[in-house]
Amino acid sequence: PRLPAHIRLGMELHYDYEVDESNAGAVAEALLDSGIHLALITPGAHRHFAYGGIASLDGEERRAARGFCERTVDLAYGPLRKAWNPEPGLAPSLALWNGSYGYDLATVGVAEMYRHLKEGVAGLCGYEAKKGGELFVAIEPKPNEGHPAMLLPTVASAILFWKRLREEYGVDLAGKGV
Repeated sequence: PRLPAHIRLGMELHYDYEVDESNAGAVAEALLDSGIHLALITPGAHRHFAYGGIASLDGEERRAARGFCERTVDLAYGPLRKAWNPEPGLAPSLALWNGSYGYDLATVGVAEMYRHLKEGVAGLCGYEAKKGGELFVAIEPKPNEGHPAMLLPTVASAILFWKRLREEYGVDLAGKGV
């Protein structure tokens, strides 16, 4: 009650261990009842895909991780939509945690993993755009978490990554960032 009027409360949710298809409606209602908005949703893919997820050298893992990320977007635009802040320009963020985009052992496949990562994120951005294109899509570089060797270890590498997605895949960078 003592918060200034310009402060908005929001919650960060991880799919699928904090919110999933079975509880998203109830979570949205609880947020609304509490006066809290959905501020950020992130695919908790690292709990399921230990070898790179959408960057993996394994095609089956990449396909499964892509579907996992798309289900995260589906929840945000589906049952969780009613918990978005209704003010224009205050849609939630879709945060992509860099910790699952890496490797443990040096491999000649690093360039291929980076290519898979670009394809995966560009595809996810396209999927999100078809759903409405309102989410802010952010890469969360955290060089101290996840694999010992990260594909996007710094803010600078994430900014360059977005630039490459625009140049190579035509990804619109409005609402994209770090």
